[in-house]
Amino acid sequence: MPDSSSVDRPVMVGQCSSPNLSTLYFACAVATIAGVREAPASIGYEAWLISKGCTPALARLTAALMVKRGKRIASDSAREPSVVEALRTLSRPTTASVARRRRVTSLLQAWEETSILETIFDHANVDVCLFAKELQRCADGACYDFSAIAEMARAAIAVWRPRRGPKVSAASAAHEFFLKHVVPDVDRPRAYTRSESAEDFVDEVTKATRREFNEPDFDPQPSCRRIVRGRQPFEVR
Repeated sequence: MPDSSSVDRPVMVGQCSSPNLSTLYFACAVATIAGVREAPASIGYEAWLISKGCTPALARLTAALMVKRGKRIASDSAREPSVVEALRTLSRPTTASVARRRRVTSLLQAWEETSILETIFDHANVDVCLFAKELQRCADGACYDFSAIAEMARAAIAVWRPRRGPKVSAASAAHEFFLKHVVPDVDRPRAYTRSESAEDFVDEVTKATRREFNEPDFDPQPSCRRIVRGRQPFEVR
């Protein structure tokens, strides 16, 4: 499985003092492809993509991005309850200072490690960068007025509806993206194939996800249900 650190390799722009956006995008693409090519081969998705005619480089890049996206969504899904609770706590003007500091620390960690805070604030059309900046000021002891933080937290959670039911796993999120965006481009769309004699799912797409995440009992049905219902676990930027 490709190491996510190889996908996120920092980009050095070199001597370009004021690179335009297209230059930065190109540099990011080159660094990403170079990192993926040096990463270990994907044990599930890459082989499937190559069998459908994809070049090895494109297959490895696509596999790495699917795995990375699946892990990111799973991380967001797991962190959502604590982030929502912290926002609700900070939105209350009567919250004690000790409780505020704990929530500030928790939200800064979520900001660094996941994209769930960004997702919630984007949904509410609230500036998450400004919110993170105010959180950091508080953590540094430079914030003595919580009213701005409370107002932004209140606006963010006012329109957010927490996801109910089981948390989305990395394998399930990656499988959903695989079915929705990759399989239709290279193969005949097929959700899953269950064999009653084997009492298991025997389609190659499900087998690829099971190998990729080392989950021999992975069930593709939740991914397929989300696609049918048009529901996304999270929209990751």
